[in-house]
Amino acid sequence: MRKLIALVLSGVLLILLGKWGYARVHDALVLPGCTITTEAEEFTLDVEQSANAATIAAVAYRRGIPERAISVAFTAAQQESKLRNLNYGDRDSLGIFQQRPSQGWGDRESILDPTRATSRFYSALITIPGWEKLSLSQAAQEVQRSAAGSAYEKWEGRALALTQALNDPSLITCRFHKFGTQIHTPAADVIGRASKEWGKISAKHSGRFITITSWQRTRVALWFMTHASELGVTQLRWNQTEWDRYGISNRNAAKVATLTVTLQ
Repeated sequence: MRKLIALVLSGVLLILLGKWGYARVHDALVLPGCTITTEAEEFTLDVEQSANAATIAAVAYRRGIPERAISVAFTAAQQESKLRNLNYGDRDSLGIFQQRPSQGWGDRESILDPTRATSRFYSALITIPGWEKLSLSQAAQEVQRSAAGSAYEKWEGRALALTQALNDPSLITCRFHKFGTQIHTPAADVIGRASKEWGKISAKHSGRFITITSWQRTRVALWFMTHASELGVTQLRWNQTEWDRYGISNRNAAKVATLTVTLQ
């Protein structure tokens, strides 16, 4: 009898170890980041690029700036830094937009703050007469005054696709590792980070759960999705959609009127 029990327990242990091993091998094969797929474009951004793209969009939505401005900003940022917050560049250029302290864009610290750098980009853009009627690359050049202004043109299609995807969860798939280093950012700090980019948001938290009430909850959800690795987000639920770190897990869940963020 004892032998039988030992065999059964050994079998159960092997099954559990097999599932454990498979889960971790599967996790290791995940390439963290977001894939954007529209009729015109398909491309993948890594963790940093995805988060910076969502920040650029959030600042425009917070300020009530027309959506076309987001596409202009993406056109510029992709050419200048590939959507990376670089701490170096040509001469004294820095950040996502390679702004220069010597040209009045602010000090080094503020230029390396993606939220502040993006806000300054938009402030410069909307002062240009008729910017909305310019092509994306022309508008970007009017802000950046680059020596190679024509280089922006090749990014226009991707900029439009990215702008579209950050409004539509059916066009963006974000996947991150479930196992490995755990990030335990306090819920209050996560809310503070979101508020910095979105403005004050109506949010409550209990333990590792944050509940947000916003008419922009899909856009905010996509912001949390792209920042999931950085903030330790494991699950999101809004409208009829559920997401975990391997992507959208359910598009037909029970309908809810809030966004729920689950942290590690």
